[in-house]
Amino acid sequence: MSPVSTSACTQAFVVLWSPFPPERFAAGDRRPRDFAIGLRAAGLSTVIFAPEGVSPRVSVTLNDPPVDHLGGNSFNRRSGISRLAYWWCVYRRCSQSRGAMLLFYNPPMLGALCAFLLRCLGHLVVVEICDRNSLSESKGPFRRALHWLTEYTAVHSCNACIVICSELASWVRRIAPGKRVAVVPVMVDLAMFRFESAQPREAKDRLSIATDSPIVVYAGSFHQEEGVAQLIDAFAQIASHHPRVRLVLAGRHMATGQQLEGLHRCIERGAVESSVVLPGFLETSDLASLLLAADVLALPQLDVPLNRSALPTKMAEYAAAGKAILATNVGDISNYLVHGDSAFIVQDVSARGLALGLEALLSDPNLRLRLGTGARKVGLLMTPEQSVRRILNELSGE
Repeated sequence: MSPVSTSACTQAFVVLWSPFPPERFAAGDRRPRDFAIGLRAAGLSTVIFAPEGVSPRVSVTLNDPPVDHLGGNSFNRRSGISRLAYWWCVYRRCSQSRGAMLLFYNPPMLGALCAFLLRCLGHLVVVEICDRNSLSESKGPFRRALHWLTEYTAVHSCNACIVICSELASWVRRIAPGKRVAVVPVMVDLAMFRFESAQPREAKDRLSIATDSPIVVYAGSFHQEEGVAQLIDAFAQIASHHPRVRLVLAGRHMATGQQLEGLHRCIERGAVESSVVLPGFLETSDLASLLLAADVLALPQLDVPLNRSALPTKMAEYAAAGKAILATNVGDISNYLVHGDSAFIVQDVSARGLALGLEALLSDPNLRLRLGTGARKVGLLMTPEQSVRRILNELSGE
């Protein structure tokens, strides 16, 4: 595995294929931004490339990296012409820049081909892969096959790969022996979350939750693999012992209508309608306040191939909040969170296992405090500045 020279680079381009900044920042939007912040902190002049025509919508902090919008002012991801125009502009812009590291974030097929052409021109091309959609059980076999082809092409298009977990690193090494691979786990930008100025009491007031009511918080999507249904069932099992506890399920409702109906049926079946709060998608500042207001932060991922080949961004955000984390032992989670020190790790990935964990945490304030303190230490090691500096050294073989 030969090293990749990053020391000669003076600038970096982070190449996206979706609008940026987004209307609302979700976890998938924060990661490429974190890369850009980390690259700039490492001394590289950094610019984000994103499609034109959808806005710059959100300015998060004054420290945000600049965004160069390419491809015309009528970009439409569903239009083949728009996609071709965008990737042609990326190719033309990157091909004119020497001494740049080109970081392609989870590229589609056209992006992978663009990366390959730029690599052939002698540019340093790095591809970041944060999950494998080809493993998603919610997609049909034809779509999974297309995703696999895109993932395979992306890996072979670059000089080096950045992946989010060890399972992905092993997969890259199997299909591309000798490829330089660096594992970069999830990151959290403390300047974006601003926990020091968050208002946890206001979070409860906005959700009409009593100040003295303990809350269990899940923040993320509601896809089946996330284990939200199992969390609801677990909460229903302990609700009678803890009548004042509220379960808050926050996040973008990206699940299908059928999946959402299933969650509501879980709530009704457990007879916990009055104890479950669904605030929907939260802005980052509101999310930070909610995480700080939580007594327990839930990470109930199911043990399925998609989750074993990924790592949830919420893990770093939970840890940085310094609150007790209840997590299932799936994928690389236990590589960063240690049972009894920085989290309560459930080996039994089921509603029963989660219920036992909830009962233990809600019954022991001292345990929650100790785990929250340990989690905070983990979160402080997951900043973009530290993570990116580490991978630049790793890619260079230092």
